[in-house]
Amino acid sequence: MASAVAAEGGGSSSSVLRASFEELEKEQALISGCTLLWKELTDHFSSLERDLQIQSEALQCHLQALDRVTEQSLDALRRRERSIDAAVDLAVARSEQRRDAAIATVRGSAADPPAAAAGEELAVALRALCTTMNFNGFYELLSSKRKEVEIIRHDLPSILSDCVDPARFVLDAISAVFPAGNGKIAGDLGWLSVMILEALVPAVADPDLGPARPLITPGMKARAMEIATAWKDGGGEESAKPSDVHTFLQLVATFGIAGEEREFYRKLVVSSSWRKQMPKLALSLGLRGVMPEIVEELISKGQQLDAVNFAFEAGLESKFPPAPLLKAFLLESRKPVHGNFTEFGGWQRAALRAVIKCVEDRKLAAELPPEALHRRLEQLERAKADKSATANKRTRGGAAAGPMPRRSPAAVTPSPPPLLRLSSGRPPPTAPTTLRPLCTSPRGRRSPPPCTAPPPAGARRPSPATP
Repeated sequence: MASAVAAEGGGSSSSVLRASFEELEKEQALISGCTLLWKELTDHFSSLERDLQIQSEALQCHLQALDRVTEQSLDALRRRERSIDAAVDLAVARSEQRRDAAIATVRGSAADPPAAAAGEELAVALRALCTTMNFNGFYELLSSKRKEVEIIRHDLPSILSDCVDPARFVLDAISAVFPAGNGKIAGDLGWLSVMILEALVPAVADPDLGPARPLITPGMKARAMEIATAWKDGGGEESAKPSDVHTFLQLVATFGIAGEEREFYRKLVVSSSWRKQMPKLALSLGLRGVMPEIVEELISKGQQLDAVNFAFEAGLESKFPPAPLLKAFLLESRKPVHGNFTEFGGWQRAALRAVIKCVEDRKLAAELPPEALHRRLEQLERAKADKSATANKRTRGGAAAGPMPRRSPAAVTPSPPPLLRLSSGRPPPTAPTTLRPLCTSPRGRRSPPPCTAPPPAGARRPSPATP
């Protein structure tokens, strides 16, 4: 009896103990799950805190940059406000001086402009034309003296400063050929319009603020806007020459009438990116914010050399390393251009010269040694010379080349005419041709006249034609 009770008590205690252990295991699993969940939540909130900290720092840097820009803008406005009176007095004084000089020139000189030559005489003639506001004579004289103009190119801003109103003078001068021209001056003179507009920038710059505030009246800005609008309404970039596109962009930048058409100007800049003035002109048009996109677009189009120039002008050479771009440009130049195999070597030589000049201008000798480029260029030049010499030897048998030196008749053996080889790689034409027999001659491979049948007996032999 006692043993049965003891056995029953032992069984109940073991079952209770087992139930307790099971309960403890459940609680342990629950605690482990809560611990893992707490760790995940802690990591998540830590990540959010880090992200918020990073965004807060970025926002703080952006606010500081905005504060600096705002302070610079306010400082510029204060400087402009202080310089208004001085600028007005200076403009009035200059206008009076130019008016007096013009009156004196008109009274003391002939009606026709003086004859001009290179150097100082040309500069004197141009100053006289500017003083009398003779814009037609000024433009015609420059267009007829293109070689001499390069000598006085740096003096054009001071020459334009002698005008009573330089902005009006320049607009009157370029209106003869831009946007549509009026027939007074023939030929493509976009280069001259661009040069005059570039020279106007320092001529009308504020003495204190510089080119950032050109001293141009609102009336002249409105007239420049009318000319720009007329060019756009006349077809714009769709039907214009590259020189007209450059003139339009320089007109907008010189007179500060860019407005909000940034995308339109970006397309024009990309279409004329090969011009050396275009990177600086893009910055003048307010395209600094989209310069990375312009560089990437040029790279995608295979214009790596232009992309390097734009990157350097915008200070993006660290984002777009120049050496890999120039190497890619050279590799691209080794491919035939639109299937034209004859000009293949010429394109390689031109690309090498352009890269060498870029390396010298941008001081990239450490990244891209120019010695190897010069050696490659010399190899291409020698190959061109050898090819020309070989071609001359092959054509020496022609009528214009004269006879070849005499050779021994024994050394001459009749041979069929050589096959024609086309430089384009295409097979020769299959049109039927009439072959005529050739007489062999002891003169070697010189092409003799065609053989003719002997005259009949008794016929009179024709006399040779006199030259």
